[in-house]
Amino acid sequence: MCAVVDGGYAKEPFLKPAVATGTTVISRLRKDAAQYDLPRALRHGEHRAPGRPRKYGKNRISLAKRAAHWQGWQTIHCAIRGKPTTKITKTLLATCRPVGRDIRVVIVKEEHHWFALFSTDPGASAVDIVEAAPDRSTIERNSTT
Repeated sequence: MCAVVDGGYAKEPFLKPAVATGTTVISRLRKDAAQYDLPRALRHGEHRAPGRPRKYGKNRISLAKRAAHWQGWQTIHCAIRGKPTTKITKTLLATCRPVGRDIRVVIVKEEHHWFALFSTDPGASAVDIVEAAPDRSTIERNSTT
């Protein structure tokens, strides 16, 4: 099951129970959201240190810096509300405390700005996330009429 929600629901009280039930959540991500890199994987033959293994990486990810950097942008072809569209995106894996595990982050570049989306399914593609995100406002619009 997949839930496409407004950015206001991208908080722990909603995300943790949704993820626990197996629901994939797709939402807009605040530009200043606290994202961290993935914890380092153990190399072959390496033993982990005593204590609980890391859930989050050590380094904080700045979405603004990632969006400002010129490398890594890709053009994707998708259908938004049934219309073929081309978008310029960057995608990365990150860890996020409100979710409690890995997420897929997609930064979408528009003409004069950028915005970020995320999915609690780290295996989701940028096309799937970008196509699903506008559906939230379509549902809202249809339910109020």
